[in-house]
Amino acid sequence: MKKIWLFILLISCTAANDPIPGWYLNPPQNNTSYLYGVGYGTSLDQATKIALNNIAEKISVTVSSSFATSKQESAVNDQALYEAEYEQDINSTVQEINFTNYQTEKSEQVGEYIYSLVKVARSEVINNYMKQIENIDKDISLVLKDMEKQSIIEQFARLYRVSDKIRVNEVNLKIVETIEKSDMKVKDYYDKYDNLLKLEAQIKNNIVIKIIAKLSDEKVIEVISKAINDLNIKSGKILDPKNKGHALLRVVTDTKHEKIYGVYLAKIKVEMKLLENFGNQISSGFIEVSGSSAISSVGAVDAAIADLRNKIQQQGLLNIIGL
Repeated sequence: MKKIWLFILLISCTAANDPIPGWYLNPPQNNTSYLYGVGYGTSLDQATKIALNNIAEKISVTVSSSFATSKQESAVNDQALYEAEYEQDINSTVQEINFTNYQTEKSEQVGEYIYSLVKVARSEVINNYMKQIENIDKDISLVLKDMEKQSIIEQFARLYRVSDKIRVNEVNLKIVETIEKSDMKVKDYYDKYDNLLKLEAQIKNNIVIKIIAKLSDEKVIEVISKAINDLNIKSGKILDPKNKGHALLRVVTDTKHEKIYGVYLAKIKVEMKLLENFGNQISSGFIEVSGSSAISSVGAVDAAIADLRNKIQQQGLLNIIGL
């Protein structure tokens, strides 16, 4: 809206004998070969940058609309992955497009402003994005290599680890599809990622983790249990010994207290071991947290628990337990 008012103000302030160029007010439409954008500024360089940004904005609007439609039709039920966050990813990804070998079709100075019309070859933008897609896809394939040889929980961890890369590539694919006006180059990638997301959902539904710890570690367990649930994994008290997706998470804590200059300090080391259902160890790890309070040792422990919550959010529970 601000851009519209600035544009109106610019028009009103332009002298009658210095009209804004007609090609700026009515720029060429994008065609099968080129994408067009217009911009103005106090220098040709600034006008060109704004014109290229104009192209990116047009792509962003088109891609966002196309992406929202395609995800409503998706068979994957985890809608949280496909709404506001994806729209944000699309906008940021498009704004980062590095247009190279663009051509300045027209430029004209009117008063203190320079107006510019630029065009970019569709094929070049598509080729640049396809290179990114191919590189990210190689990374995904490398993480998932020989995944079927691992335990169910390890398979989930690998799929979870590549979910962000899949998300990035789905945005890149949609940009290519929108610019190319075809799904010819992207269909196989879409199918692959859709199947991986379905597999992740299927595996996740079979996982139940039972936490084993001392009753006195109730606050620590509460934080860890929430982290498990945030992964959309169920935590439970009863395991099925025949289900390979069920596992034990042994949690052991070591808390040390100090009081320095009237301030209560608490340091907690949390060790975790993930075991196959009544079987072999899958992974292990630990995390150290600390807290302080001017009131009591209990307050210091609560502050350390808050530190634990923050570190799990930052580092990820799977990374902490070695998955």
